[in-house]
Amino acid sequence: MKHYFRNMLVAGCSILCMSSCSSLYHTRYVNSDVKIGMSKEALVAQYGRPYSEEMYEEDGTLTEVLGYKETLAQGYMLKTLFYFRDGKLTRKTQEELQPVQPPEVVVKKK
Repeated sequence: MKHYFRNMLVAGCSILCMSSCSSLYHTRYVNSDVKIGMSKEALVAQYGRPYSEEMYEEDGTLTEVLGYKETLAQGYMLKTLFYFRDGKLTRKTQEELQPVQPPEVVVKKK
């Protein structure tokens, strides 16, 4: 009986630790909410205006890239880019950006 409670405690702590770590990097741009082939207008209606937009022609087809940023735990940023060809979503990429460290302030005593 003593080992049962100890094992249950260890299992509970393990589950708690794993679930809290995964929530540190939760993003609002999950694949279940974004579908390949969805329109640019539908994506903007869902997530709002992007922080950046890029447009270029590739192989005679208009390609547009919408960029979104969000702050994660401990100052990390996540940059999510959505690629559209002829107005339809073809790809999503995400890149984690390191937190910006504030400059070190040195105070000299006289």
